[in-house]
Amino acid sequence: MTDQLRAVAIGPDRVDIVVGHGTDEELAAWYYAEINLHEDERTDYHVSEYPLDTKLEWEEVGDMTLRQLVADCPEFPCIAGWED
Repeated sequence: MTDQLRAVAIGPDRVDIVVGHGTDEELAAWYYAEINLHEDERTDYHVSEYPLDTKLEWEEVGDMTLRQLVADCPEFPCIAGWED
């Protein structure tokens, strides 16, 4: 596990954004367990890095970085949002 906070996008088409401490594999394993996705259902899922410090437009809060969005999050990993 890594101490550095990072984000990954996980999904086939619409992706969920997972933020936490760990490798791509560790964050993906947490995500799959969280959404109860069995191994045989993961064939179309891809995991890729997601920017923490690029300003993005969030539907409910406007423009801010992902790091700012999760600044008050009490527990990691978490699903911080999604992107189509």
